[in-house]
Amino acid sequence: MRRRDFLLGTAAVSIAGAREGGPGIVLVVAPTWRAQALPSESHAAVDAPNLARLAKEGAIFERCYAANPERAPSLASLFTGMWPHAVNVPRNGAALPTGLPALAPMLSGAGYRTGFFGDWSLGKSARDHGFHEAGDAAAAGPAVEFLRANKARPFLVCWSPPMAASGPGADAERLEAPPNVPSARGAEARAGMAGHYARYAAIDRGLGQLLRALDEEGIANQTLVLFTSDHGGMMGSQGLEGAGQPFEESARTPLVIRYPPLPRAGTRRDMLLSNADLAPTLLGLAGVEVPPEMQGRDLGNAVFRDGEPPDSVYCQGRLGQPDEWRMVVRGLEKLVVNAKGEPVYHFNLGQDPHEQLNRIEESALKRNRDELRARLRHWAGRLGDRTDGSGFRRR
Repeated sequence: MRRRDFLLGTAAVSIAGAREGGPGIVLVVAPTWRAQALPSESHAAVDAPNLARLAKEGAIFERCYAANPERAPSLASLFTGMWPHAVNVPRNGAALPTGLPALAPMLSGAGYRTGFFGDWSLGKSARDHGFHEAGDAAAAGPAVEFLRANKARPFLVCWSPPMAASGPGADAERLEAPPNVPSARGAEARAGMAGHYARYAAIDRGLGQLLRALDEEGIANQTLVLFTSDHGGMMGSQGLEGAGQPFEESARTPLVIRYPPLPRAGTRRDMLLSNADLAPTLLGLAGVEVPPEMQGRDLGNAVFRDGEPPDSVYCQGRLGQPDEWRMVVRGLEKLVVNAKGEPVYHFNLGQDPHEQLNRIEESALKRNRDELRARLRHWAGRLGDRTDGSGFRRR
């Protein structure tokens, strides 16, 4: 069976226009770009016309979560399809072990040319983790050159620029702080958002260069473009800064996918998924068998067709720290537990999208919490995220 006929990994599907040997893949991982700042969100005020174009021509997945919302753990999950505890990357700055089954070496073994450009953040070099070419350039130019040089064969090019300073962005005075920002910190939050939005605009210009190169080389219809981030950022929400938090601003990431042979142009999807699902899904799309070590799911049929979507998603954070946590989201309900497995937050995201009403003490919802805790324990058991009976074991 030819690889293009093995598309999606779970069913033989022949796609008109699919490249022999697998589609090209362009993966843009924007640092600290939170899901609430997509240009499709009317309040966001983000100058990102190229991302808006990508969303119009593809699909927005509104409920993608980082397996662990910090830079290194999140990238580890994205590239290996495993949760950070399983690959021993529990925090920022931890090096990813070499030799793991991962997206780049698996695609490389299937004939892909692979390149990573930007901030690797996982120790050593991207070359040590299956990429043929790598560079730390902040601009998209080297990624564009790699794309053009490998247009005649299957390729994976990933661009993840560092969070560098950039030019003027949104006017802070015109931005609207979310309602979960304490009123005393409104001006500070708006200024922080303006700085982030300026960096987002610079990343969007790089995305535009990649999209133009695909158009000019005549390979846009044979290439999947995926835009996401490593994690979001609090930017004053809940009175907090930075990432590593279970709140939506930190844990939820943007995900926009365009692949013309499987059109979902302009659609918005509310299916739950983790960035640990992205590597197995891309491998399935390329017709590469997903290794059993990968804990993420090949969601090709759910993403590109009408297959059954996952019923829940599992996240972890601050591993080994006093404020360590785990989280499960099922439907519109979210439960967060501490390192001892004790529930600390219970939100209904449909009724309370800004997580201003913690319902953890509501006795009428005890059954809901028990069901969510059971689901969380099921996830922890499946992933080998061990507990000692009273809580999660410290690392």
